[in-house]
Amino acid sequence: MGGPARNQATAAAVTPDGAAWFGFGDSAADAAGGGLSRFDGREWQHFLGDANVQALTAGPDGTLWAGGGCGLWRLTGREGQQVANCEQLKGNVLDIAVASDGTVWIASGLALARFDGQSWTTYDRLVHSVTIAPVAPGGTGSTLWAVGWEGTQGSDYVARFDGSDWIKTLDRSLGSLVATPDGQVWGVAGEQGLARFDGQSWTFLQTPVDLEGPVGTLAVAPDGALWASGNDQIARFDGSAWTVYPSAEGVQAIAFAVDGSLWLGRSNGAAHFQPPVGPP
Repeated sequence: MGGPARNQATAAAVTPDGAAWFGFGDSAADAAGGGLSRFDGREWQHFLGDANVQALTAGPDGTLWAGGGCGLWRLTGREGQQVANCEQLKGNVLDIAVASDGTVWIASGLALARFDGQSWTTYDRLVHSVTIAPVAPGGTGSTLWAVGWEGTQGSDYVARFDGSDWIKTLDRSLGSLVATPDGQVWGVAGEQGLARFDGQSWTFLQTPVDLEGPVGTLAVAPDGALWASGNDQIARFDGSAWTVYPSAEGVQAIAFAVDGSLWLGRSNGAAHFQPPVGPP
């Protein structure tokens, strides 16, 4: 059966075949990581050697996209192909977002890059986090959201990109940027808890009182619920109320299986969590 390549799981994703994937990386510019580990429910397999994997995303078509250092890999099943290198991406891949049409956006901290399946477009922006949000509930189309900075102290921002222009919505940085199906955008706001953009403005919200410690990461489940990790707990927000569950400590990544369970990338390996029916 084996186990994951390393303890420090920095990314997680689940592909349509039910396999759970974990990436192992480090934020240091020249760090070696642990590549990728895949668990199919019976055995572990390992890919990409010691690549520094900090970002991992399954696209709408089931393709797995992995940032290995300053390269990008596309994996279908167990076959992988490198589709970008350091010259195109400028720096280590920090975040990946895939639009419904298959367009892939890459944040490397030193640039923002767009892949349409055939060619790359690189934007001269210092972006470290990206997500795709619906234009409006029930509507068509989507918008790229990004967290970045303009190269000077105090120049952090959150902005959306309409394909030609950037519209700044917040003059500060946020962590773990995600979007829910109703078009709301969420981010971690440090000691201020969470930040939510409702389509018009940002609101800063306290995390649930039962969730101990600062929020580590956010993720959106297939049913549209927002999940957040704390010190040794995870919490689910259904749009009106939070439910907090005890969980493994050190959760740094959350991915969702088709049966509603969660795969957790932790500072001490990987864990599987099945939310109970009814109150925790």
